[in-house]
Amino acid sequence: MFLLPILVLACSGARSGGPATPVGDSGGDSGGDSGQPATDGGGGSAPDGGADTSSDGGADTGGSTDGGADTGGDTGTGPLDIPAGPTCVGAAWPYGTPFNVLAANVQAGRLDEAMLVDLRALVADLQAEAGGPWHEWTIGPWTSTDGLSWVPAADQAALEAASVPDAVIGPDGALWLFYMDADLDRMLAEAEAGLPVVSAGVPGLGGLGAARSTDGVHFERVALDFGGGGPTLAVDPDVRRTADGRYRLTYLGVPAAEACADVTDPFHVPPPHRIYTAVSDDLEHWSLEGQAFQVDFRGTDPAVWCTDDDSECWLSAGRVGQSSDGGRSYTETVLLMPPEAPQTPDVVTWDGGWRMVYRDPPTDRTMTSFNADGSGFPESVAIDVDGDAPTIVVVDGTLVLYAKEIR
Repeated sequence: MFLLPILVLACSGARSGGPATPVGDSGGDSGGDSGQPATDGGGGSAPDGGADTSSDGGADTGGSTDGGADTGGDTGTGPLDIPAGPTCVGAAWPYGTPFNVLAANVQAGRLDEAMLVDLRALVADLQAEAGGPWHEWTIGPWTSTDGLSWVPAADQAALEAASVPDAVIGPDGALWLFYMDADLDRMLAEAEAGLPVVSAGVPGLGGLGAARSTDGVHFERVALDFGGGGPTLAVDPDVRRTADGRYRLTYLGVPAAEACADVTDPFHVPPPHRIYTAVSDDLEHWSLEGQAFQVDFRGTDPAVWCTDDDSECWLSAGRVGQSSDGGRSYTETVLLMPPEAPQTPDVVTWDGGWRMVYRDPPTDRTMTSFNADGSGFPESVAIDVDGDAPTIVVVDGTLVLYAKEIR
């Protein structure tokens, strides 16, 4: 076990031509920076008990919902035979290959030369956009001893192309950040080399990354191994340590057949939106578990919290789900959530209950709420943290927070 020196210091002192916006949707990450009400993390919609069309969390026949490879059983060597996905925003897609087809072939390492031309043009256009996850950094930490008063550390981490972070303490006591990996240059280099993706989703276009730190400020990126396959897009990670000492990852996943043909942001994928899980012993090597929940509208950025023995878990992802199997599957439930309709929430076990942090879009403030008895999050207060998509973790009895910002 280690002690984060910078955190202790902080606590003692008191985180091809410029296509139209819909190509990448510079509204940002799939957490819905575009202001769509469906990203409320369970806020206004959960208390009314609105029905989910498949609230049992069971797999739907549309797409690869079992967590297996998104190749439809194709074991050939040429490009995958995948039909164009739905048209989601109605804008002209200025490339010859539909986005879902392009992403699936990047994932499989099976691009032909025409697809590579399209991919290079897409990367150049996304990098030229004014916003989006390609321009978002994870920053922090801030620290707190009560969840209400927060102090920025004297030195701040700055993790480039890392959007919607989620913090967790690893098996060796190091601090890990999982995030939407938006490194387009690395993705393009690996695609040009014909390398299949072994991480979750397609990093750069809609996939997961991770970094590890022993002081909370200086992070080293870690290569994740999911064995290949799984949903073609994987974003908005939530990682927690389970009662048996393993780790469970919960994330928004989009099978190739369901991903948009005309925009990269998975927020625009027509519902249902599917939540998947995977498990790991070391945070590097993961086993896909498949679909755990789905919501009947645009549900993003899952947040999970559980009792100490994992006998009950809850999930906020546009609707609220409840689990009795440690977070492997959920059924829809009703739970009191903050009235501000939290965007990109995160929840941690704290002080005999659970503390939530989230961004409130109407006021553009970071908020916190406390759930003392499992009944819900009744009240919220603003905290002095300047960042979006906040994540919190407990380090040696201190709350530690990171967030994202656009640079």
